[in-house]
Parts: sequence; structure tokens; C-alpha cells
Amino acid sequence: MILLADAVWAEAGRRLGEAGVAVRDGRIAAVGPWAELRRIANPGEEARRLPGCCLLPGLMDAHAHLELSSLAASRPRAHDFVEWLLGVVEAKRREAREAVEAAAARAVAGLARQGTTGVADIGASDVAWGPLLASGLRVRLDLELLGLDPERAPAILERLEDRWRRAEGRLPEARGPASLGVSPHAPYTLSEPLWRGLAAWNRRRRAPVACHVAESRAERTLLASGGGPFAERFYPAVGWGRLPRPRGPSPLDPLDRHGLLPGALLVHGCHLEEAELRRVAAAGASLC
Repeated sequence: MILLADAVWAEAGRRLGEAGVAVRDGRIAAVGPWAELRRIANPGEEARRLPGCCLLPGLMDAHAHLELSSLAASRPRAHDFVEWLLGVVEAKRREAREAVEAAAARAVAGLARQGTTGVADIGASDVAWGPLLASGLRVRLDLELLGLDPERAPAILERLEDRWRRAEGRLPEARGPASLGVSPHAPYTLSEPLWRGLAAWNRRRRAPVACHVAESRAERTLLASGGGPFAERFYPAVGWGRLPRPRGPSPLDPLDRHGLLPGALLVHGCHLEEAELRRVAAAGASLC
């Protein structure tokens, strides 16, 4: 079959007008202008015109939190990042699991409906695993961990290993390509012992790493000085007010110190500086 459209985005920055895609045995056999595809068409091969349409590779959602989909109708209003984050924490505490599961399933269906063919989903729970694995999408389940209390690091790592084994056991359910990753939440939510333990764990598991970094100026202030809105408002509100502060001064430092920066997927990075962007590139890490 040949699909003909008004335009084809064959790759980043390459738009072909009045072009199409030849599909043979479920695989893309050729991409090019209409005239070129007609020349290579097999006798009697179906050619389908898609007027007003553009063909492009499937969209990849490299950073999703499908377990938070139930919050879409009640997004916290806030004046700054820390206030917003506290609103998310409070809203999550109020949500019933049934509502969270139903919203996650709707969100997965929406991804497929809107042209997404692959998703990396960060989750602290398993509520989205079933819908994702059944969706036929290319899926990476990024298992999230966090905890600033140094004494709780062993228990958090034990839970991570348990979740990894359970997720691994469910991969055969997948109707599309599926894999696992690990997501240390952010430099401001992991203790130094937890970073160390995660690095040791990952030397064995060799999991892809996804981590939120440099999301806000408040994060930079915390890592540089130990003060600011996180120390003054966020930590006391979540019971971390008396715990040791994470060390920087750069948001990249915890990852880099423990050998987790190379190849990592760094989420947001809104406040990374020029020298830090060079560090990201040198480590072969990515930003999304």
C-alpha cells in the first residue's frame, strides 16, 4: 500500500511536499514524492490519498506522569514552583485509587488516539502499568524513588527492587515493545545515602535513568546555599524540616557524583546554565 499526503515529515527538519509512504508487509519500504513512489509501485498496488493530511513518525512522550492524570481537572493554582508542588502533594493524598486508575487508563487511550507511539512513564505506583502494557505502544516504565531521610534509604531501595521484579514479571503482558527504567525524582528529594545506594543498585541492574533537574530557581538556591523556599516551606510541610540538606552546588552534581549522569534523560532543565549544558552534552545525556 502507498499512502499519499499533502506533506511528509521524513525526519527532523525535512519536510516533503506532496509526498507519501510505501508500506510493505507492515514495514515502511520507501518515503518520497508522489511521482517517485508511483514509479516503484507494484502492479495493482493500492494507493490511498489522504487530502489535508501530513504523515510523520509517531510522537514520543519522553516524560509522562500518568498516575497524576486524575489531577487534570483540579490543577493546583500557585504563585511559585514550591507552592505548586505542595498543592500536587496535597491533591495526591486526597485521590482514591479507583479514580487514579480510571484516569490513567483514559490518559493512555488519549496518547494512542493523538498519534503518540511511545511513552516513558514515571511512576511511584503501578496504576498505569496495566493500561500501558495493553496499549500496544512502545513503553518504558520508569520506577520513581525519593526520600530525604538518610535512615530510610535501605528500605526505599528494598522497595525499588521489589517493584522492579514485579514490573519485570509483567513485561510479557505487553502488546508492544516494553522495558524498564529508574527515576530518582530530583536532586532536592534524595538523600546522599539514597543516591549512593541507587548507584550501587544500578551497577547491577543497568537501568536507564530519568531525573528532574533544574526545574526552578528555588532548587538552585537550595543546592547552592541550603536555604530558600524548599528549606523554608517545602521541607517543613512534608516532614523533612530537620533532615540534612542535599548538596550541589549544581543540580547535575548528585547524578554526576554517583556515575548516573552518563546517558541519563534529564527532565525540564529550565535553569541549567551554559557550562552545565556542556556537561550534559559531554555525558551523552539528553534533555526533555
